[in-house]
This record gives sequence, C-alpha cells and structure tokens, in this order.
Amino acid sequence: MYETLIGNKNAEKWDFETVKDMLVSMLDTAKEKEIYFIGSLLVEYDVSTSTWDYLKDKFSGEERKTVLELIKKIESTTEANLMNAALTGKTKETARIFLLKCQSGYVDTQVVEHYHK
Repeated sequence: MYETLIGNKNAEKWDFETVKDMLVSMLDTAKEKEIYFIGSLLVEYDVSTSTWDYLKDKFSGEERKTVLELIKKIESTTEANLMNAALTGKTKETARIFLLKCQSGYVDTQVVEHYHK
C-alpha cells in the first residue's frame, strides 16, 4: 500500500516528534472546536486519509504505542463530540444519522418477508 512512499523525501518529514506534536495539537483542536468527524480534522491539518493510515503503521515499539494511543484519543473525541451533539440536538437529525453511519459503519437494512401460498 505504501509503495508510492519509497524514495519520497517528503515522507521523511514524519519523524516521531513531528507526528506526536501534530497529534497532540489535533486532539486539542478536536476538543476545543467540538469537531464531530475525523475527516474535518484531517482537512484542517491538511492530512490525507492515506497519510493518516501510514502514520498508524510507521513507528514501532514505544513510539508506535504513543502514536496509536493519541490517534485513538482523537478518534474517540470526535465520536464523543458527535454523540453529545446528537443527544443535545445541536445538529440536524439527518446530519446526525449520516455522520453516525459514516463514523461507525452503521447501515440501514430492510427485512423483506415473503410468504408463498
């Protein structure tokens, strides 16, 4: 998946301290601005979803543990923000349903019963 990053000098900018500082800043922003959707936060920080996935796998050992913990906190914070907004009615109902489906992988299903005589 990350073959395109081989030989890419730009990819070297993601050292542990840079990533950690960015993730801490993202977590603070998610809390302060009550961001509901991880995609909105990624756009604000100009980080693509492929880079987000790359950062989850980039490090090893304690560095990996730290990065994954911060990423999980960010994702949990945006989800909690969305749930709080949904419960307090801060967002429109259709927007809440859409975002919850996107963020949590929920899908609408229909049960069709067929009777044959």
